[in-house]
Amino acid sequence: MTDMLKVVVKRSEWIMGDPHHSALLTPEGLKCCLGFACLVAGLEPSQIKGICSPGGVIKNGHTWPKSLAELASPVSPGSGDYNTPVCYDLMIANDMGSIDDAREARIKVLGLKAGIAFEFED
Repeated sequence: MTDMLKVVVKRSEWIMGDPHHSALLTPEGLKCCLGFACLVAGLEPSQIKGICSPGGVIKNGHTWPKSLAELASPVSPGSGDYNTPVCYDLMIANDMGSIDDAREARIKVLGLKAGIAFEFED
């Protein structure tokens, strides 16, 4: 794995705890943890707006950043799904359950598995 991608999640712009309304980037400008990572890695807001997962970015024909290779792969693993297991774990950590400090801790641990050093700030 290469150097860690450093991603700061601004709580005021973070959408979490709602699996029915989450997206990498919502029309209101809110981002899930993976949306913050996509923007830091160089994707444009227009490439991730309204998209539910990193695999959706690839399915839409956009070039996937090498720094996010642990999240999704442009080579389909046969099922037509481009998201990796750690990507799914991050989506679940971001979107499910109660909103508490454990969510941020879990995202930080999972992020390290994906080569992403998540930090959270107000």
